[in-house]
Amino acid sequence: MPMKVKTRLQKKHVLNNWNRWKWYNITLNRYHKAMEALNVLPPSIEPHASGHIIEQIRLVEEIMKNGYAYESEGSVYFDVAKYNKDHHYGKLSGRNLDDVLNTTRELDGQSEKA
Repeated sequence: MPMKVKTRLQKKHVLNNWNRWKWYNITLNRYHKAMEALNVLPPSIEPHASGHIIEQIRLVEEIMKNGYAYESEGSVYFDVAKYNKDHHYGKLSGRNLDDVLNTTRELDGQSEKA
């Protein structure tokens, strides 16, 4: 089955036959050069999400165990309406849940809550 190209970056990735790590390193190096050109001091520590995959998986599993997320067709969906019943959704961001839900697009599998 042919690969479906969804974004400009993915198309460039396919055309150049880059693996993920090569693309990641190119992007990171460009970022560092741009920050240097702007005279931005480099950070003393630079954590990367890719270095914390196990922790992310455990966190999502805990969120699912607590009933605030569910799996459908291989994806995890967060149930913000259910979370809002027990906690104040938007407390830190100042966002209103009704506004968030009214501007949310439908995703495949959302209607299939476990």
